[in-house]
Amino acid sequence: MHEEDSTFAIVGSGGEGVVSAGEILIHATARDGLYSMMVKSYGPQIRGGESLAQIRLRKTPVLCQGDALDAMVVLSWSNFHRFAGEVRLGARGIIMHDSEDAPPPNLKVPDKVRFVAVPFAATSKQITGGAQAKNLVALGFLAGWFDLPQHGFAEAIRTRFAKKGGAVQQSNFSAFQAGVMLAQAETTRRRYNWTVSNHEAKLVLTGNDAVALGSLFAGVKFFAGYPITPASEIMEWMARELPRFDRVFVQTEDEIAAVTMAIGASFAGVKAMTATSGPGLSLMTEAIGLAAMAELPLVVVDVQRAGPSTGIPTKTTQADLYHAVFGGHGNLPRVVLAPTDAADAITLAVHAFYLAEKYQLPVLLLTDQFLGQRLEVIPQVDFAALQPKVITRTLPTAEELQHYQRFKFTDSGVSPISAPGIKNGMYTAAGIEHDETGRPTSNAELDEKMTRKRALKSETIRKQEPGLLWRCGDQDPEIGILAWGSTKGVVQEAVARLQREGRKVAAMVLRQLAPLPVTPLQDFLTPLEGLLIVEMADRQFYNYLKSQLNLPHNTRVHQHLGATLFTVQEIIEAIKEVDALWETTLQQTIAAM
Repeated sequence: MHEEDSTFAIVGSGGEGVVSAGEILIHATARDGLYSMMVKSYGPQIRGGESLAQIRLRKTPVLCQGDALDAMVVLSWSNFHRFAGEVRLGARGIIMHDSEDAPPPNLKVPDKVRFVAVPFAATSKQITGGAQAKNLVALGFLAGWFDLPQHGFAEAIRTRFAKKGGAVQQSNFSAFQAGVMLAQAETTRRRYNWTVSNHEAKLVLTGNDAVALGSLFAGVKFFAGYPITPASEIMEWMARELPRFDRVFVQTEDEIAAVTMAIGASFAGVKAMTATSGPGLSLMTEAIGLAAMAELPLVVVDVQRAGPSTGIPTKTTQADLYHAVFGGHGNLPRVVLAPTDAADAITLAVHAFYLAEKYQLPVLLLTDQFLGQRLEVIPQVDFAALQPKVITRTLPTAEELQHYQRFKFTDSGVSPISAPGIKNGMYTAAGIEHDETGRPTSNAELDEKMTRKRALKSETIRKQEPGLLWRCGDQDPEIGILAWGSTKGVVQEAVARLQREGRKVAAMVLRQLAPLPVTPLQDFLTPLEGLLIVEMADRQFYNYLKSQLNLPHNTRVHQHLGATLFTVQEIIEAIKEVDALWETTLQQTIAAM
């Protein structure tokens, strides 16, 4: 028997059903109690072209996408070279390919990789009359080779082809079964045991689905959006689901219209949001300033993609950090939250509305393509625990409405907010500077007081709200890691492996980037002998932290500037370099004494 923690990839050209096969595998094995994560990769053209689905499967929750592949299914070799930098085959990996499509002669793989030629297309033709179901034959072969539980596949395939009728459902399932039989006839393969005793309820969803679901639970009543990869799935989810709950969805002509409509809806008194990606966030930035100046609750989701400009819409990054934290003209108070995985995306979507409504300011939910579009199986979410963060906007009291001052100076910076239709609650909400009633002003002294009032909200949040941080590892670490957002999983796994080696290491992952939780972060950093900062950008996170914290002397940045994902092994090696750096510094100090 071998460790039941396997990573597979399916590679092919557009239209060959690469992603469909991966999604069926995820849903089927989830029904049999297994956890998984699927990362999708496409060409830059978004539609058509090549595609890759990488799936990690195990009995316990999956933290990251996995380092090396145990098996790769190649539906066609024609576009394989486009993923040369993303596919990492293990030393004893297996390549399963169509026997009618030979591997290219210059293919570079580890020496002990095994090639298995399978009649994917021929079997599909034999069973269904065409080659369209070769992805199901290949999926069946993969499932049979790795002894994956079979019970869930019938239902997953039936669900996948439900709209095409029973005959299509049955022919595709027959293609899958044929693939299983081909694999199980192979006597030289290893054996696996995926049986689990705990079949608790699970959710199967992407990070984008999770954001949308969390927002719905938080009480969003208005969504306006314009399609943009990789955020479009949030808009599509809202378009499908909001009308069912008697809430409003609008697809606008551009991002500026989307964010300003959301601001208008918020002014009218309802929880409102929009979602976009980097170029769209650029267009929305002026209006986000309007929400801050008018002190209107607003939630904006930015699913980061490689940039600048239109960049690579289908690849991930963490390079919108500066824009999210600093973007905009003038003094623009905002909250920036960063979910770490799909379950956390639900939680932080709820928290985003909570903070926006309570403190009357824009909240940016900063995710990325890696989190937004990956498909995860996660434990059932405890929505009852989130209920206290679902709040209703507090309206002015009768006394406050007697001489209503919408922008009244308060100790917290938060003023009584009204809405159209409330008697004596009328006021002007505009982007121009104003006095306490909302009347426009150019008075310099008043402008300074109003600017301080708005900025005060950040200090109030620091005092009243616990910093959204996640920590793992030793309580008294020698070496620390700081990361944020979707890199949590790979960092968590690296820390666990290092602890098993006896190293004293801990990681803190920021889920709240602004206002920065300075005190708890500094408490974590101060006793450290060395620090590794992990980020998928050109030192934006490092520079941001350095501007507000005292970082340890031995601080190293491990970064990816391109759109490739971190592996656990490279994080481990980077930590060991920090450890070695500290040892060198210590020896030099001793020698100089």
